[in-house]
Amino acid sequence: MEFSQVIQILWPNKSEFLKRSVQFRFQGHQKHSVLMNVSGFPIGQIGEVIVNMWLERDSQRIGEIHSWAVEVEHKLHDANEQEIKTIG
Repeated sequence: MEFSQVIQILWPNKSEFLKRSVQFRFQGHQKHSVLMNVSGFPIGQIGEVIVNMWLERDSQRIGEIHSWAVEVEHKLHDANEQEIKTIG
């Protein structure tokens, strides 16, 4: 049986930043892992970026939509401040 894992990223204003999918096939009773590369992440708007993920079969969503939020903040940096980095 072939499925698709879909990932969707929404800007804080709820418009779509991107939507990607990757196909995979279940093989018997084996465990499965799906990796997907996403180039870029929306930081142009302040607020809550929503990441949604779900599975599809025959272009129809099956199961729940799993969502998580990433809060994007913009902070001004004083050019006269020095950043101190500690290694160790």
